[in-house]
Amino acid sequence: RVHGGHSSRRLGAMSAAAEAAAEPAPQAAPWIEGGCHCNGVRYRVRPPRIDPIPVVDCNCSICTKKGILHLIVSARDFEMLTPLESLAEYNFGSGIARHFFCKKCGIAPFYVPRSNPDGWDVNARTLDLFL
Repeated sequence: RVHGGHSSRRLGAMSAAAEAAAEPAPQAAPWIEGGCHCNGVRYRVRPPRIDPIPVVDCNCSICTKKGILHLIVSARDFEMLTPLESLAEYNFGSGIARHFFCKKCGIAPFYVPRSNPDGWDVNARTLDLFL
């Protein structure tokens, strides 16, 4: 599906009947850990309790170049397990979005999105369940 220049993807498979039966305000799922390639940056996230986990494939310039599959969560559902000093930060345009990446391997596991500066956007491809 394509909507507003973004393509929706989901991790796993779900029937149309099961998708229609999903709760409108799902509870949070258990914590899932993730990190960069060298494991120098680690985090944990609590996605919505929806199966499959909803992610978005954005087509903006930076997301396309990074290959990000977006999993957007509230601040209470994200925990950085690595000190901020282990990360480098990149800003552009309005400077509202805070793009973080590992100083050692360069992988960008998460960032603070311009569209939701009080939350976090996790690159779902960096979740440990992808390994």
